[in-house]
Amino acid sequence: MFTPWSFKNRLFTFIFGNPERKKWSLDLYNTLNESAHTDPKAVKITILDEAICLGMVDDRSFLISTTTNFCDSNIVYNPNMPAIFFMNVWNVYRAYEQDPDYGLDFDSDVKQTVPPIRMIYFYNGSKDDADLQTLDIQDAFRGKEKADINLKVKMFNINYGNNTDLLNSCPPLMEYSLFIRQLRDLYTADPNIAMAAAVSAAIDKMPEDSLLKPLLSEHKAEVTKMCVMEHEEYQVMTEERDIEEFLPKD
Repeated sequence: MFTPWSFKNRLFTFIFGNPERKKWSLDLYNTLNESAHTDPKAVKITILDEAICLGMVDDRSFLISTTTNFCDSNIVYNPNMPAIFFMNVWNVYRAYEQDPDYGLDFDSDVKQTVPPIRMIYFYNGSKDDADLQTLDIQDAFRGKEKADINLKVKMFNINYGNNTDLLNSCPPLMEYSLFIRQLRDLYTADPNIAMAAAVSAAIDKMPEDSLLKPLLSEHKAEVTKMCVMEHEEYQVMTEERDIEEFLPKD
């Protein structure tokens, strides 16, 4: 039996983080930056464990994540995203250092300038939430004193029907949102539905003129595998949390 859940970033990365689909990466970049770049070849894609980094040479970069909390189905978002992004920032700049297009050398005695990064958290959990929230890493530190670290994450609710202006400006993102909504609706209607059947039905429900439908249809087995992996990880995390509740507290 499967239960509805919110996908992590495998499917999102498959759609927006593939060099073969840079046109969609560029659409997403322009939507977030309110820019009008036209050359998909100029998009720089860096894949991290928890995020995609989309950048343009000599322009702003965006650290993008669709990671949703799988540990507790009652939590509508992951308040620890600022800490997660903080751990990824250095990996992003290290990747820039190794990229000849950026020409960075952090061991140099000359001050290096780096592209600014915006932290974007795309939320598509099963519980409704505000269209936009700002998560601040300062809230993660103990005590009353402020830490010497400033990092904020913008959380966009991309559940289908939310943030319509944002989704309408990036058709692939809107269709991704629609696909997740259709999967969730299928599980709500039939909690015992098999994963392969759910993915196939959700793809069939996509509009005929959909940008994603041909991609999802062609890679149906791979999409199904990604969904199964996410669900299995969700189950493991849920079981671990259940066990922790019975462990003696210090």
